[in-house]
Amino acid sequence: MTNVFEFSSLRRSGHHAVMSWVVKNLTDITLSWNYRLTHLYQTNSVFYNDATLRLNEIESFLTNEGNNKDIIYLNYEDEYPDYTLFSSDRIFKGPHNLNQSFGIKNLKTERFYIIRDFYSTLCSRIKANNDLVNGERFSNHEDFIEKWKKYAYIYLKNQNSFIRYEDWLTDSNYRNQFLINNFNTYERFDTNFANGWVSSFSENPNNYFDRFDINLIPEETKKLIMNDYELHYLIGTLNYKFRKL
Repeated sequence: MTNVFEFSSLRRSGHHAVMSWVVKNLTDITLSWNYRLTHLYQTNSVFYNDATLRLNEIESFLTNEGNNKDIIYLNYEDEYPDYTLFSSDRIFKGPHNLNQSFGIKNLKTERFYIIRDFYSTLCSRIKANNDLVNGERFSNHEDFIEKWKKYAYIYLKNQNSFIRYEDWLTDSNYRNQFLINNFNTYERFDTNFANGWVSSFSENPNNYFDRFDINLIPEETKKLIMNDYELHYLIGTLNYKFRKL
């Protein structure tokens, strides 16, 4: 059997740290984000980073190597949470509706999601964009807001396969329960062994919990947030703090 673990998250949500922590606890291996494809030594498993880019490359890998692997970890970034490679229209409709197996004969997929406080995610993305000389790396307008809301709705339906970044960062019982529920193992390596991406707030590397900075948010984005009552509802329902803009 080939197990595929699909991780889905928005960029700047702490997902690199969370995924590296999962892999560390399952394989003893520390991920490096310098590589798109990592062969996890002596485990017959691989980790595919940015699995929504260069699709011809990853589809070729799954077709040629999928049957030979025990576990394939896939990292989906900045897509809607129903994105999957294993459906011809790229939309996950349930585990029994996967019509794109890439020739993998005995395929089992499991899906995991990572969410972070809306304002911290937004400000981290804006800060990362501001650090660029030219261009915009992350969308922080309607598209981002709609995606965050979709993740929030899925969290409300199925918390077992979800990680809230703030709880993961601060609560060892929360981390243990996630590993027990989903991988039948306990935490052997805590967050000190997590290898995340470079913070966009490098001048304050210890404040991972709260990245909110009202001065970073453009007036246009503030208006979108203030007028989005569905967003307000979801922020409150997930027990995140609503910020006055």
